[in-house]
Amino acid sequence: MKFTNLTSVKQQVDESVPEYIQRFLDVRSWCYNLSLSDRRLAELASQGLLSSIKERFFSQEFESLAHLMHKILAHESWLQEAKEEQILES
Repeated sequence: MKFTNLTSVKQQVDESVPEYIQRFLDVRSWCYNLSLSDRRLAELASQGLLSSIKERFFSQEFESLAHLMHKILAHESWLQEAKEEQILES
């Protein structure tokens, strides 16, 4: 597999961030001859996120895939809590 196989991995509309990251890692495992830093892998994975997520985290840099996923999941959790709080206040 080639670098282009890795850069062509995109998050599907019905796919969660953890599912997407796992699929990205699966493709990465086939690109064993590529030497990429954790930061570069996170950058490549972030480019394949859904545009709504990608836009939200556009200006941030991630040190690893774990850091990327942690930030996104923390934000999604915060959004869910805010949504639930609004429902309770209504």
